[in-house]
Amino acid sequence: MTLESVWSRLSSIRELAFKATSSASTGWTGSGVATVNVTLPASGVLVSSESGTWTPEVGKPLAFTNVYRWTLQPQTLRLEHLRFGADDPVYLFDLGIVDDSRMESVEPHL
Repeated sequence: MTLESVWSRLSSIRELAFKATSSASTGWTGSGVATVNVTLPASGVLVSSESGTWTPEVGKPLAFTNVYRWTLQPQTLRLEHLRFGADDPVYLFDLGIVDDSRMESVEPHL
């Protein structure tokens, strides 16, 4: 695994599906599906826009959207959430390669 191979795979994502579980009674146990639109606004920058449906274990399905920015750096991939726009990103984490099949956050994500 190289950063470039992961980058190539990120740029080809068109849909996602996930399941979430929570031990808290917050309503965050459920599943989601979405379409993903990927753009490459600059060299080493990938923006993924998600639009889908979150279905909680209890309750009605809800529409959701997210926009994330991935930045290819010399030793890591940085992920930011663009909930406040591209000029005010929310830093999430930097991922580094651990071995041939695994990446991890360089620092804990709080």
